[in-house]
Amino acid sequence: MKRPFALVVAYLAGALWVIDLTMVQPLTEPAKPWHHLTVGNNAYWARDLRWLAIFAAIAALLPVSRWAWTLAPFWIAADVILDRFDVRATGPVMVATAVAVTAFAVTARTGRGAARPGAVIAAALVPLAAEIQSPTDSEAALDPMAAAVAAVLLLAAIVGVVAVRTASPRTVLIVAGLTAGCGALIAWSRVEPPGARPIPILLGVLLTAAVVALTATRRHTVQTVMSALAYPASAIIAVLLCVLLSVGGIFTALAGNPPVHGGDEDAIVTLGGLAAGLLVTWTAWVCERPAGAVRASFETFERSMDRRFRA
Repeated sequence: MKRPFALVVAYLAGALWVIDLTMVQPLTEPAKPWHHLTVGNNAYWARDLRWLAIFAAIAALLPVSRWAWTLAPFWIAADVILDRFDVRATGPVMVATAVAVTAFAVTARTGRGAARPGAVIAAALVPLAAEIQSPTDSEAALDPMAAAVAAVLLLAAIVGVVAVRTASPRTVLIVAGLTAGCGALIAWSRVEPPGARPIPILLGVLLTAAVVALTATRRHTVQTVMSALAYPASAIIAVLLCVLLSVGGIFTALAGNPPVHGGDEDAIVTLGGLAAGLLVTWTAWVCERPAGAVRASFETFERSMDRRFRA
């Protein structure tokens, strides 16, 4: 059951990547020629959604094979190349993507996957997709695409949870509740005006903490609390670094697109969310396998927290 579910989610993510590349991106870009032209950073938010879709597909495939992460550099390179040549052939690119995902799933060495890291990373990226919106009517296609990518990231996180937890009625109820709750928050973030939306960082904290708790084999309380503390700090710092460094300018130049003007930063916030997800994964791992005196400290903290939760 694990492999078919993972493949379906990977196919959905791949389809969203193709649609964004061939149909949404042209709607957000300025008309050519681009000589001596600068744009706002919202022109490349479609790129963020494509990269989020790529990581959703990889996260869904990690329970199948821990080597799914090796797809990332090749897929991103393909994204930059196809964007540079303004490929708009939706059908052929869709078929090629499906063939590539299928080929990897068929040839991947079965065995122990990396379901938990994939689930945590996908959960950490959900708020980034849910928050992307069209600042003007000219990028209206961003709104439904952002909602779709956020939903697929949520499904990728669920793939990892299902792969780790033993199938039982309780697991089904927990996963169903998690899906319904996060789906409602995503829908809320899409229909409400910016001032009335749930804080994206709160959605990330709740979702990553829930995934960590559901996939933990021991020390559930410590892992959940530490992950809830690690996510907001790491996400804010990582995203700010991406903004300050304007790392997106490198990929904008590689894709042959006009640069972002000085009033905006060419940031790829997806990389910040990815870094936050990796740090939360590492934090949970350290909490689960502390050594020496650190282990004793974690066990003492866990007992005190458990007593408080039972009180």
